[in-house]
Amino acid sequence: MIVGVSFGLIFVSMMRTGLPFFNQGVVDPFIPFFYLSIALDLIVGITKLIYGQWRWPVILILAVDHLYSLLFSVFFLSSDFLNVSVAQTIVQHSEYTLAQVTQGIATGKTVLIWLIAIGSVIDLIQVLVKKIKAGSKD
Repeated sequence: MIVGVSFGLIFVSMMRTGLPFFNQGVVDPFIPFFYLSIALDLIVGITKLIYGQWRWPVILILAVDHLYSLLFSVFFLSSDFLNVSVAQTIVQHSEYTLAQVTQGIATGKTVLIWLIAIGSVIDLIQVLVKKIKAGSKD
């Protein structure tokens, strides 16, 4: 939990200061949503510590966190957050055309969204199985 939150805060602060491969005009409106994502991760971790086991409040908060992460990922990854110079630099240092690189980046974004969705569903199923195995006490 601490590592994830720390990494998230470092990532957001790097995005706020502007990295050359980010389209800052597109990224800036997303910054508060990154902070909300970090806060949700903290809430999930604290709730797990408080309850000490998989109880319904923990599962509910985890489900909300996963849903938020998925929706946020869809919106962010569907934006043009990458600077155009990223694709141009790849073209300059490879044998690919700009169209191929742009299509590859778009495919990578789509795959990442699907991985987040599938990973979230698998995680929630695992948690529900643990809850069922442990008994349905609240």
